[in-house]
Amino acid sequence: MTPVPLQWMNDFLLSYNIGHALLAGFVLSILAVLPLQSRKVFALNAALFGVLFAIAPISASAFRWRLFGFVLLVLAPLLYLTSDE
Repeated sequence: MTPVPLQWMNDFLLSYNIGHALLAGFVLSILAVLPLQSRKVFALNAALFGVLFAIAPISASAFRWRLFGFVLLVLAPLLYLTSDE
């Protein structure tokens, strides 16, 4: 008896890495922050995920995710400083 559903799930998940998981978490956290309508909270969220993307092991994710983290680390303070709240 072979576990067919587990094999299908394994084949599906092998095409993703830690960068994809962090991006999914970033998008879900943005959706959670939007009802607050606070640019400061949004900027702090972006800075946190920028750090997470930047320190993720390069062997487990592609370089483009680290670059995305550096972009978030540059843009997050600008968003924080330009917020009115």
